[in-house]
Amino acid sequence: MAPARLLTGWGVMGALLGFAAAGWPARAQEMRPEGLLEDLHRESREQPPHDRLMLLWDLAIAATGVNAGTSAEWALEMYELAGNVPHDAVWQQMNQAAGRKNALTILSLTDPERAAQHFLELAPSPGHQPNEDPRIDLSRHLFPRLWAREGMRCLPEILKFADFTSRTGQYPYVGIGHILPGLAKADRAAADSVWLAAVRHLGEERGIWRTADDYLKFLREGWAAAPAKSRRVALEAAMAVIHRGAEDQTATEPGTRWYAEYYLPEGTVRLDSLETERVYDLLPFVDQIDANWGRRLRRQYPALADKPLPHLDGAPWRAGLILAPGHDTAERLEAGLERYRVWFLREWAEQDAKRAALLAQAARDPVRRRTAMALVLPAYAKVDAAQAEAWRGELMAGGIPARTSDDLAFLVALARVDFAMGHPEDGRTVTDAALRLGEQLASKRDRSRPPYAAEGAANLHELADIYGEFQPNDLGSFAERLKDQEPALRLYLLAGAVRGAMRRRPGYVEPN
Repeated sequence: MAPARLLTGWGVMGALLGFAAAGWPARAQEMRPEGLLEDLHRESREQPPHDRLMLLWDLAIAATGVNAGTSAEWALEMYELAGNVPHDAVWQQMNQAAGRKNALTILSLTDPERAAQHFLELAPSPGHQPNEDPRIDLSRHLFPRLWAREGMRCLPEILKFADFTSRTGQYPYVGIGHILPGLAKADRAAADSVWLAAVRHLGEERGIWRTADDYLKFLREGWAAAPAKSRRVALEAAMAVIHRGAEDQTATEPGTRWYAEYYLPEGTVRLDSLETERVYDLLPFVDQIDANWGRRLRRQYPALADKPLPHLDGAPWRAGLILAPGHDTAERLEAGLERYRVWFLREWAEQDAKRAALLAQAARDPVRRRTAMALVLPAYAKVDAAQAEAWRGELMAGGIPARTSDDLAFLVALARVDFAMGHPEDGRTVTDAALRLGEQLASKRDRSRPPYAAEGAANLHELADIYGEFQPNDLGSFAERLKDQEPALRLYLLAGAVRGAMRRRPGYVEPN
């Protein structure tokens, strides 16, 4: 793929990044998110196909905060482009499949009926297997939106889609689970029929690793809507394939060890077997319908005999790790689980900030501990503002490190803390440090790959999103801060910033 060309003309380069141009400060102050959105869309047409795909992802989502019709138009533009991008390399094949799925996912946010018209055009993606079937992520957004618009009228179409993906990839357990509660209220017999059909597919599927996790989500969402006898059938089906599923994954990577930790209010549970982990996930359901069955399973799997169980009313906080033979040392295990926790701490903090803070403080590595604390502080400030402010002060007093990708992740989290807690000047200072470090990390990027593949690019994009969300009227200043970034990366970051700036607009919606 040719490297991204140097942008010319007034457009984004002149209006946003042409710092030698007369009148720049005034234009920077006047910059509006809507104008930037249109400018970026025009510039996207001049970029290499895979670069343009990622720009359109941000721009089509951002456009939901301005005009639903524009968002739909750009999503369809993305869909058409994704079908025609180069796809010789494996990463390009994966990008093509993901791009088509992503485009229809965005379209489903504003026009689910039109997105549904293209569902059967999506082929399975060999590049994503055995891990996942990308079409399932589309189903979890599309199915509930179709149901919200059409109710029972869309059920035959949804079942046709489910049959389509199950024959060529994975059954859409998550998407079906999303509509089951509403279906049960509208037609109990139909809901029971759909539940049992989904259960039957479990025994037929083989080869997609995510099936077990998605089936568990299906159980959680549909459990209350399923009659008692149907619940037992669903659990028996899951138990019947647990051993087979663990064997399949182990055979793919012989000698690997599987670890999982569950962070429950009652304490932490660690398991070191994939099969045991799967049984543990199902035990709360088993106990509810048949306590004797639960006791038999605990005798069969002694590691579960005295373990507290997750509650049925939501997914537990959990970390999972796979270690290759010879690498399953205690040090690698602890470090891997800590990294996993850091990925989810911000989400967990929104559910229970104080429990999340305890997990963050428990990190043994000081670098990960400071990042973990920064991730939980915006939510913690809502329950204990004084303590959150004290911790923020400690993080700021520790200096602004700028050497590694771990430092960049911390700076991005710290910038969110500063902006969210009402310290915009500190936020701008941290933003500048993060951008300088990001520029150094990304400078070595392979120009034959899209800018988002560069080291640190994902963190920089998150930073841009944060800046846009908390400083939506200061996009000109952010654009100026990007003057030293490589042009293709600069566009990618500006797209993230304008998406963040639209987040609080009425009508804005994004995939979750």
